[in-house]
Order: sequence, then C-alpha cells, then structure tokens
Amino acid sequence: MINRAVLLLPLALLLPAASRAAERPLQVGDPAPPLHLQKLLQAPEGVTTSWDALRGKVVLLEFWGTWCPPCLPAMEHLDRVAGELAGRPFHVIAITTEREEPVARYLAKNPSRLWIGLDTANATWNAYQVGGVPHTVIVSPEGRIAAITHPTYVTAEAIEGLLAGRGLDLPAKAGRDVETTSRNDGEEALFRALLRPLPSSGQGEVTFDSTGRWISVIGPPKLLVQTAYNVSHTRMVFETDMTDLPAAL
Repeated sequence: MINRAVLLLPLALLLPAASRAAERPLQVGDPAPPLHLQKLLQAPEGVTTSWDALRGKVVLLEFWGTWCPPCLPAMEHLDRVAGELAGRPFHVIAITTEREEPVARYLAKNPSRLWIGLDTANATWNAYQVGGVPHTVIVSPEGRIAAITHPTYVTAEAIEGLLAGRGLDLPAKAGRDVETTSRNDGEEALFRALLRPLPSSGQGEVTFDSTGRWISVIGPPKLLVQTAYNVSHTRMVFETDMTDLPAAL
C-alpha cells in the first residue's frame, strides 16, 4: 500500500545510525573531531589516525557505504584524485559503519588506493554529524575543518591550493533533514521512505535518520529500491524507468 506521504517497504533493514547532534553544526574552521575507528584497512603498517600524527597533511574524510549507490562512483572519483596527488602529503580515509566482510567483498571487486576506516560503533559518524552520504570533510594540515562538501567537487587542484596555504573554495554540502509522518491507520511501518527528484546537478544522495528507519533518497525511485534492498543496479530489471512513481505517492 502506498500512502501519499510515505512509501512503505516490507523491510527489516537497519541502516547505520547517524546522530543529529544537539550542539551547533560542525563548521569550517572548527578543530577536527578525533577519529575513533575500529580498524584501518589498506593503510601502511603502523599508521595511526590521530590528528597529531596526521599534522602537516591534508586529510579527506569520505563517509560512505557499500549499500549506497551514489557513494560508489564518488569513491572511484576520489581514487583518481588520490592517484593524481601520489607522493603529496594528502590522504583519503573512507569511513564506513559496516563490518569488514562486506567492505572486503567490495574492495575485491573494486580495487582502491584509499584507506578504509571501519567505524562500526558509529562514533566518528556521530562526531562529524553525518546525516547523508556521500559526505566529504576535508581537514587542513593544521587539523581544522577546511570544507564540508560533496566528493564530486574535490579536485587535485583544490587540494594543491590547500597544501599551498590558499584555503579551499568548494561548494558547501546543503543539509537535508528527513521529513516524517505517520500512517493513516495509526500502525507503525517497518520502514519509511521519502523520494525527492534528482537535482539539476545530477548528484544523488541517500539520507537517513538516527533511528535507521527513515530514509530519504535524492534521485530516481530506482535509487531508493537499490539502496533499501542493498542490491546493485546490475542485478535489477525495471520494466519502466519508474519516473511516474512520485506522481502516485
């Protein structure tokens, strides 16, 4: 049954929790919160992620998930940027709340030079107030937030400018809160979803609330289905492009 405000899906899916912190939002110029990672994959042996150890380097934190379709091309883009900056004091740490097993399966099919941080306790996602992915935070060599943006805006030239002390002038990522409502029959849905059209920039985004039971998808309805069921688009067949679905909600 489709409610005008809510698309109900027969799921028992729990997406990674993200905190809507009560304190003021993290801002450019703030000290970067500590990184609390359970494990760091693909990094050289002995590397630590304390900001003291990373001082003097530009660090890009990319919050992502293998279940997030827009995150995957973003990871490929950042891998290319990291390749262009090989040998420079620049690191990308891609942080996910997933366990190591699904991440390892992803990396086996999609080799990457990026460091992968496992934040299975959600501590780092909460500290950086991640509400939607992909989500990019760039930290200056001094350990301060230099940008909160979308990964597609990141270029090697922009990073070189920050390394040269010129700062960053990247578009900020606009916050998108998940809307809420209730079913007409008063019963609680297993899962609730909100669809919004893809913006002219073509950048899709997946947003979820702190309970993991609300998901907002910026993009076509197919993106919602792919994300909710954690299935690659290559394994799904749609008889139509589903562009008429929002009109039926």
